[in-house]
Amino acid sequence: MGKFSILLIDDEPVLLRTTEQILRASGYTASVAADADAASRLIGGVRFDLVLLDCIPERELVIDQAQSAKPTIPVVLLTGDPQVDQLPGVQLVLHKPVPPSGLLVTIPNLLQSSKVA
Repeated sequence: MGKFSILLIDDEPVLLRTTEQILRASGYTASVAADADAASRLIGGVRFDLVLLDCIPERELVIDQAQSAKPTIPVVLLTGDPQVDQLPGVQLVLHKPVPPSGLLVTIPNLLQSSKVA
């Protein structure tokens, strides 16, 4: 089995790079985007297994594009807004700050469930 490919979109550079390093150190292939335009370009060229998405204004567009490319792709919304519990097209909402251990426990479960679907 090859590495799983994860797309991480976050407009906070420190969180983007830190999470990218955590994912790569854990054996995942990680691609990063700071905005929806960069994410769209990546989605057009790479088949991702999971999307970790910050609560950016264009999140619906990114979700639609990712699900058009791979209908069973799990999307995890990372947000600092405690009022957000659910969004269409999002399998899981994680509230920032997300500890690396929590993220690394969650990812395999989502990847496994997307293979079953």
